[in-house]
Formats: sequence, C-alpha cells, structure tokens
Amino acid sequence: MKHLTLNRALLLLAACPALACGEVTPERACSDGTANIHAQVPPIVTSKPLEKDLDVSGTIQRPAGVTIYNVWVAGVAASGTGLDFDAFTAKVPYDRLSSLAAGTNDAGDPVANIDVTARTNCGVEPLALASFTVPVNLKPGVRVSRLGFDPTLIPNNAGYLPADQTSSATLRLRANPEAAGATVTLTTSSGSFEGVGSGNTVTLSGDGKSDSMAACAFHSDRDAQISASSMGMAAATAIIVAGAPTLIPSSATLGPGQSTSVTVFTDGKLRTCQASPATSIKVTSGGVDLMATPGGKDTTGDGRVDIGVAVDSPLAAGASTTISCLDVFGQFATATFTAKP
Repeated sequence: MKHLTLNRALLLLAACPALACGEVTPERACSDGTANIHAQVPPIVTSKPLEKDLDVSGTIQRPAGVTIYNVWVAGVAASGTGLDFDAFTAKVPYDRLSSLAAGTNDAGDPVANIDVTARTNCGVEPLALASFTVPVNLKPGVRVSRLGFDPTLIPNNAGYLPADQTSSATLRLRANPEAAGATVTLTTSSGSFEGVGSGNTVTLSGDGKSDSMAACAFHSDRDAQISASSMGMAAATAIIVAGAPTLIPSSATLGPGQSTSVTVFTDGKLRTCQASPATSIKVTSGGVDLMATPGGKDTTGDGRVDIGVAVDSPLAAGASTTISCLDVFGQFATATFTAKP
C-alpha cells in the first residue's frame, strides 16, 4: 500500500520587533509590517488519491497584539476553535480539490496545492501560513490495481526495430477492467511515442468487464527502456534497436588467383546479400553464386553469413564488384572488391 505523507507545514513569516518591556499593542506587534505567525497542520495520510472531501485541522501560534479575523484553507473559510483561531478546521470539497489539481507526484497522480491563509490586524492582504499538496483522483470510480505491457508488436516479427526509424513498434498496455478511463503516463530512455496525448499519455479503454487496453506506436535509433505509470501502479518493457549490417572487410584489391573471405555482422536479421556482376571475379556463399542468386549462408557455424571473393588467374583486365547486404527492414551495407592484373 502506498502512503503519501504531507510533511508538517510550517511557515515562519517576518518577525515583529522584540518588545523588551511595556504594553504590547497591535501597532508595536505589527510594526515590521507582518506578524510572526506559526501555522501547524498535522500530517495527512492517504493510501490512495482522494475521491472525497478533505478534512483539514491545524493550530496557529501568534504573538500578543496580533488578532486573526479569518482563516481559509484552499479558499474555503475555516471554523475557529479556542480563542482567536488558536485552532481551526475546514472541509475542502472534492470539486475544489479537483479544480486545484496541477502537476503530478512521483507516482504520476494529479496533486492539488492547498494553501492556508489568514487575515489579521497587521494588514489588508491575507497572510500565507502554510502550503502542502494532496493526491487527487480526477476520475472517481476508476481504479488501477494491475498494469502491464502485452508483448510488443514489431513488423516482420523481427524482435527489434531499425535504427533508421523507418518502422515503428506497437506498444500495448493492459490493466484491470475497472481501470477503463484511467490515464497512463509513458516515459522512455530514448526514442519517441506516436499517437499519444500531451505529456506522453494514453487513456485505457474498456467495457468495465474485460481488461482495459491502450496502445501507441514507438520508434527509436537506439535501445530503449520504457515505463508506464497510473494511479500508483507501474510497468516496464524494453525495445531492442539494431542498425544496418556491417561487412568486414569492407573493401580489398586482389591480384590474379587471390581470394578473401567476407563476414557479415549484424544485431538484426539479415534478409539477403547480392553481388554486382563482374568478369574474372567470383562471389559465393555456401556454394551459391551471389552475382546470379541473392542469398547468404553461415558456413563456419558462428551465426554469421560468410562470403568468399576470388579472382581468376590469369587475369586479362581489371574488374570490380560490390556486395550489398540488407536486413529485414531494408537497412543495408556494401563492400567493394577490385581485381587488378
């Protein structure tokens, strides 16, 4: 259970001058323009955002000669108990709390700013005595008791997104049926959301009987850690991002009868490799002529595509070929090999 405790609000205003002797008059007590008043509000503990009126009580300490005429809590007139508002109570209506909601707390819940003010004989303007916040449920009846990510939908079932951001993943959130209508706030270590509201928010929808759902698109140029939060519940997921394949070596010049091996490195899924036509040069992978048929095979068992480049001997004239390898998203890399007599 989450407990949000409002620290004891204590605001010390500018002090009246110390009176060494003589009668304490209002003029002397307020000669500095503002009375020295201590307002104390006991801690308010709530296990969940408020959906009802808020009861506030507190005490006020004031120097002699200062009279308190009125006390307000969030603009609501408080009732005084004891002498001259030594203590006070107020009931702040839920509608008033909702109207004061601005910003969110660490759990992502909206919070209302509550100010305690008073009118005294020290001036016309009310004095600010204390300020604190309380979490407010702006959608009464909506409860989030379970929140999580369904498996992310990625094109081509690739398991990763392309670093060139030409494709997006679909993030899917699932919550309990009573969460329909709740707002979920999304954050990410990198990348961007699509189809979300202000502040990267989505709204859970449902019929109140089946699980409530929400979805949005996401893309990034690097791995991302994504989190979601709503009404004190949180969930997280991760997105893997991969760039274009890399061919090593990326170029070479070969003489008659010489050959070299090329390895294709990728963190993604390779679709195919192909070589441009050239005389006197052969480019193969697993026995397949890549100038004639696109392909690529792992011939060494290390999980990477291996390509062989060989130059005829004798070599009548120079030639060159370019090998292109692309992944399932179309991200590609090339390597050029030249035959020289």
